[in-house]
Amino acid sequence: GNAAIKANPRTVVLYQTTDRFVTEFINAIRFNHMSKFQDKYKKVDVLLIDDIQFMRNKEQTQEMFFHIFNHLYDKNKQIVFSSDVLPRDLGGLEKRLKSRLEWGLVADVHMPMLETKVAILKKKADMQNEVISDEVAHYIAKHVFSSIRELEGALIRVLAFAALTQKAVTVELVQKVLGYMVESAQKVIGFENVVASIKKHFSYSLDDLRSKDRSKNISLARQTCMYFMKQKSRKSLKDIGEYLCRKDHTTITYA
Repeated sequence: GNAAIKANPRTVVLYQTTDRFVTEFINAIRFNHMSKFQDKYKKVDVLLIDDIQFMRNKEQTQEMFFHIFNHLYDKNKQIVFSSDVLPRDLGGLEKRLKSRLEWGLVADVHMPMLETKVAILKKKADMQNEVISDEVAHYIAKHVFSSIRELEGALIRVLAFAALTQKAVTVELVQKVLGYMVESAQKVIGFENVVASIKKHFSYSLDDLRSKDRSKNISLARQTCMYFMKQKSRKSLKDIGEYLCRKDHTTITYA
């Protein structure tokens, strides 16, 4: 967005989270401001939408977004989305909208390397007028790996504890403060890992598990998948249901 404005100061850039988009849409219906809502999005040159996965199972919102997408696409505008999974793995989205998300360039953004995480930690500490040693930064970076937000949260906990107890930030202090995070991080397994194991054992793909096929063999594989997703991840029954395209959460509970 900043690069687009720098290249052309007249460019209209809009950054929006999906949650805010949904809320705006609901309010537009509630207060009869639909034309104003549509005009806002149809006037932009660059639309940045964060966390598009939160549009799952919101059929009316998806319908509106589909029309906005088509309008901007036809006008050769730039649209950028972020999601916690690849477009093809997004459950709860209309087929036509999912196909739109797959039209452009898909970039899979991985967690940064250890050295980058260390640099991020030191930069965050510096922003809070704190100094942490390379040893401490390496320990946190090595053991906290689920997301950059969690990495930053771990640093905040350590610095807060050190300030409250008036102790120096050492590896020993970090171990004391983040012990539970290190233990739980080692036990957490993502949905993709579970699906990969199910595929290896039962020979069923993610598409098979998401299908409406209720034959005995695939049902067993699907239920096994649901069971391990709940046991090994931090996700809710709702998250599992959405990932496997199952709207009824009692199905997940039964599994």
